[in-house]
Amino acid sequence: MVKMLDGMTDEQRAALIRKLARENPLLAFRLQQRHFGFADLQYADDGGLDRLLNSFETDAWLEALYGTPDALFRTFVNRMGADAGRKFVLASQAMASPSARTTEAARKAILIKAYILRDQGHLTVSIPGMKSDFV
Repeated sequence: MVKMLDGMTDEQRAALIRKLARENPLLAFRLQQRHFGFADLQYADDGGLDRLLNSFETDAWLEALYGTPDALFRTFVNRMGADAGRKFVLASQAMASPSARTTEAARKAILIKAYILRDQGHLTVSIPGMKSDFV
């Protein structure tokens, strides 16, 4: 099931998890705890986001956050601090559009690091509506 989720877009993955949550909340919760997408990083804890941000250079973040929803973009910019966040926003506005391949590669690298941090206990993703009384 996790491999199937890996092949889906964030939107497809979210829709499947929501549907599964209606039919089998425990299974949906366990899958969500094991798997999250790039867009789900907006629900990561502050300490985990700080570690993740410090793991990559600005260029990787510019590529990864290109074209993302505003809420996700803001989540990361807000963790950067005022001066660094302002510089990042200006750089994102001035940059040339990265290719879809470049953007996807940057997101994948960041997501892999997020999984590593999660497995080490340094990052927690708490997606709204995905809490369970069973676990």
